[in-house]
This record gives sequence, C-alpha cells and structure tokens, in this order.
Amino acid sequence: MASNTLMVAEVHRLENQFGPAKNWPEREVEKLHKLANRSGGDRALDTYSTDRVRDVITRGYLTRFVIEQSGRDDKWVRDLVQAMMASPGFEYRATDDDLVQLRYIYTHIRVNKHYREIARCMDRRVDWVRKYMKKLKGIEK
Repeated sequence: MASNTLMVAEVHRLENQFGPAKNWPEREVEKLHKLANRSGGDRALDTYSTDRVRDVITRGYLTRFVIEQSGRDDKWVRDLVQAMMASPGFEYRATDDDLVQLRYIYTHIRVNKHYREIARCMDRRVDWVRKYMKKLKGIEK
C-alpha cells in the first residue's frame, strides 16, 4: 500500500502546479490513483449517475442491489435512500417491464405468494410490491 505522505505530497504538488482538482490533467490524476493503489478507470466508467441511482431507488430496488449495480459508495447510496424515502413527496414508480416481471413472478412462484416472498425474488422493497400488486389485482378484476 502506498504511503499517505507520498500521496499528500503529490496532491500538494498538483495543486501548486495546476490549481484546483478540476484543472488537473487526466494523466496526472491517473498517476495519483496509482499512487493511492486505485485503478480509477474500470469502476469509474461503470458508475451510475446520480439520476440513474435515484431512478433505481424509486423503482423499489433494495439498497443492497442499488449498491451492487451502481458501483457507488455504500454510505453514499444509503444516505441517498434514506433522504429520498424520508422526503414527503417520495413515491414509488414502475415501468411496464417492471409490471410484466411482477405479474410473471406472482403467477409462477411455487411457494407462498406473500408480498415479502415476491419482493425477495425481485430484489425489491415489500412496500413497492404491495403497491403494485394492488394495482395489478385492480386491473385484472
């Protein structure tokens, strides 16, 4: 593991030479990542944007699933989920594909058809499943 003093010295050098971090050349940032023992390239390309993470949360996915898929920091995702769900205007939403998947799992699940079991199969929150199962049952009647 790289020594923190080396990394701090490199950051100071870059700040003195180029100013704020937004002005640093990409090759210098890559060197800094290597010094910090981070690749920086592979994971950064696969990281979801904040809007995409918010979309996945509103579609009822579990925090664990959002963290795995988004490539974002655990604490960042957990804080965002907590803030979004605590906001008074928060509402779940579902795409047509989500509803097709929900209907399929409901009709093909072999064990009990409790909301909790369906949610587990879909990596979704129970509240999301409850809301959209009620809508699906209302449509089918």
